[in-house]
Amino acid sequence: MKPEPTDHDLRQALRQGASSADSEALQARVLAQWQQQARPGHDGATQRVGAAQLALARWRDHPLRWWLPAALLGSALLLAWCARPDPGLQELMQPDVLSQIAIGEL
Repeated sequence: MKPEPTDHDLRQALRQGASSADSEALQARVLAQWQQQARPGHDGATQRVGAAQLALARWRDHPLRWWLPAALLGSALLLAWCARPDPGLQELMQPDVLSQIAIGEL
């Protein structure tokens, strides 16, 4: 049984003007590669989905998985607490107090 030629051998034969036997081997190899790529599940979209699934699988085991949402929630609560209105300033902004300030009674 004759061993199957490698890609390098087939390329060299193609460049040198291959004989009919080498040409048939090249055609068979190209056809096999084409059929392998034409199979369902071997397109680029599937590989991109596979990469996204791999990234999600890595994130599931990552230690920051729970720390990151907790830190975001904590910082949102801290900002809400720091941005609360000052009760003394709110009392001064009442219309009756402002009118008394305007006429000079306060």
